[in-house]
Amino acid sequence: MVSKSVLQIDTKDNVMVALQNLRKGDIINKYNKEVVLQNDIKAKHKFFTKNMQPGDEVIM
Repeated sequence: MVSKSVLQIDTKDNVMVALQNLRKGDIINKYNKEVVLQNDIKAKHKFFTKNMQPGDEVIM
């Protein structure tokens, strides 16, 4: 688990920031949410905590 490798300001946010390079398949546990990464994420990049559809609200 790599929960200390991401930044999420509020429990309601659906966006996180990678604090280090993350790998596809890494599991992130933050605020009782489990996110399994579907892609590699480079450090300092933002990513969604769930699959988003056009028109979905971005909360950050």
